[in-house]
Amino acid sequence: MSIARDLEKKEFSDNINPVINIGEFIAYFAETTEQLNKAYRLRHQVFCEELGWVPTNDFELESDEFDANAKIICVENAQGEMVGTHRVIDADYEWMCEKYFAETISGDISDIKQEFTAEASRIAIVSDHRSSKIPNSDMTVQEVLLVMAMEYAWNSLKKQNILVTITPLLGVVFKRRGGAIRQIGPIVTMDDGCKIASYQVDIEVSKDTYTPYAKFHQETQEYLKAC
Repeated sequence: MSIARDLEKKEFSDNINPVINIGEFIAYFAETTEQLNKAYRLRHQVFCEELGWVPTNDFELESDEFDANAKIICVENAQGEMVGTHRVIDADYEWMCEKYFAETISGDISDIKQEFTAEASRIAIVSDHRSSKIPNSDMTVQEVLLVMAMEYAWNSLKKQNILVTITPLLGVVFKRRGGAIRQIGPIVTMDDGCKIASYQVDIEVSKDTYTPYAKFHQETQEYLKAC
């Protein structure tokens, strides 16, 4: 069944420019104000209300200076509810890691940028979908977001690597699933006790070895064509 015909059976939000269907969910790049605000609202829910990393605000939207130069990736369920979001920033712009987590990178971050690298940051997923698979899919929301981030960096930005700042546990999980990943600095303990580290992911190798890549393309039957 084609993506277009499949979408006719689902009641997704208005004004969404669909990229791909994953099981009962849809993944896309945010383009409209409505789409962006839904992503920022989820980020407020996760980073402000749940984790307390950022102060809450009356608008209930969490955004920052890096969003202006980012491609925002979103995953919604069939009820039009945002369940996950992530963003990719090219090396031409300042990275979130560069400004706030520079201690997780050994050496000069400009050297990392020159290695055809983009940054993926600000991943937010609703608690109910942080580990469970998407209905009628073999993938999790996190896997969809990461694969789309790497595919966008590879296809649209022409990058060979992507940098992520995550917990060491997620780094281990990524590697166990076949991802080509290397830690590029020390593990740092944040004020709230959370441990983080920065990793450089080799996109070209991971396309052949990272299990979710195969799952993604088996389910979509085509390579992602980023808008």
